[in-house]
Amino acid sequence: MVDNDETSGSRKKKSIMSSDLLMTAIHNRDLLSLKKIYDTESKEDRLFSLDSINRGERMTPLCLAAKLGNLEIVEFLLQNGAKPSVACTCVHRNKAALHFACENCHADSAHIVEFLLNAGANLEQETFDFEKALHFACEFNNPPVVECLVQSGADINCVNLDGKSPLSLACSRQKNVRTGSSGFVGRHLVQYLYKSECQVIHLNRRTKPSRNKKAMEITWRQVNDVGLPNDLDVIVNLCGYNILQPFKRFGASYKEDVENSRIETSKILADYCDSNPRTPKAFINMSGVAIYKPDPEIEYTEDSPVKPYDYMSNLVKEWEFAARIHDDVQERCRQVILRSGVVLGRDGGLIQNQYWQFFFGLGGPIGKGTQWLPWIHISDLAGLIHFSIFNDHVRGVLNAVAPESVTNEQFAKAFGAALSRPAILPTPSLMMKLAFGSERSVVILEGQKVIPKRTLEMGFQFKYPTIKKALEQCCK
Repeated sequence: MVDNDETSGSRKKKSIMSSDLLMTAIHNRDLLSLKKIYDTESKEDRLFSLDSINRGERMTPLCLAAKLGNLEIVEFLLQNGAKPSVACTCVHRNKAALHFACENCHADSAHIVEFLLNAGANLEQETFDFEKALHFACEFNNPPVVECLVQSGADINCVNLDGKSPLSLACSRQKNVRTGSSGFVGRHLVQYLYKSECQVIHLNRRTKPSRNKKAMEITWRQVNDVGLPNDLDVIVNLCGYNILQPFKRFGASYKEDVENSRIETSKILADYCDSNPRTPKAFINMSGVAIYKPDPEIEYTEDSPVKPYDYMSNLVKEWEFAARIHDDVQERCRQVILRSGVVLGRDGGLIQNQYWQFFFGLGGPIGKGTQWLPWIHISDLAGLIHFSIFNDHVRGVLNAVAPESVTNEQFAKAFGAALSRPAILPTPSLMMKLAFGSERSVVILEGQKVIPKRTLEMGFQFKYPTIKKALEQCCK
């Protein structure tokens, strides 16, 4: 009996250790290690189940993978028999994998939701407070997932324990503004490049599953180990950690991420252009209009002098300096710096974050509303990058903003009009300062009137030159 008890205890301890190793591999997004852990034992002797709730995480492996937005691992777990409707403990409100996938706005969220539904996830499964998948997708402003769930038959009239429907949660959630990420711009740019029969190599922090057979991917780890390929024709740098994450303390660690993602990556790519025997034909680097000091009267063009006056302007100045290649190299490699305004597009950035607020008539100007809002439609920004790649006369600084200048209040009215909704409920300045702090809120509460003088002189034609036309397209 003692021997049996000892054997049972030993197996239980090994089971816990195996489960912990499994969760660690998922946390690290390490599919190779995950496969090794899972394949170490035969199915009959395996000490753990993919549907077991880990003692530390209080959730199943599939729930964790869905929470982290890792499509590869979700697919692997489902292929190996993980059940999508197994719920977590009450610590996680009895959420299942589908709930976790819906509440996080990862690039692959909609695809993960599709995988889970195809694997038998219960669309109507509730947490202990009666919230369904659609509640989470609406509450966390995830339009692609909302669309996927509704098309799959989700009940838009369901209510949670507080009597709130998914749409009422969407309406109360979105009150803060965030800029678009590089992924948002990159997705649109890649489509332009594929239409031009270009070979595109994606440089990412980690390998991601590609749904386009033309795509090639390398990681920064590979760059550190073996360097970049030596036969690149053009480099386009869209890197930049999101600087406007609300209610996240803008401390040393956050600033380090923001600065490294812009300055260090630009340095690496500029050094490649300077030192590579086969110099690329062009190096295009993103920048921002925050380099210009906010002023209600001054009109800034690419020729306007710039002098850092706060953290944001100094960051952009250092960003552009880090991207600068040597003068003698610029004779062979065109240097283009694109100072972008707020990017407008239905599937990312400002529009995605404020869509539901304006859709339900709760939108309006931010702060005084008189501050300038330099903007550009995502199609025009991707088009301008494409234009810079294929036109040898394009070089130097270009303001990536639309020709029509608008204030924040004018933008809000145009957004409301595009949705046939009123836009009269202002967001107080205090709310922005509480959400972003004094250093970052200036980006939202103050603005610059920026004119794309050189951009137009170079011959670029905007598809969406007016805010009315741009927002009508975004709200189709």
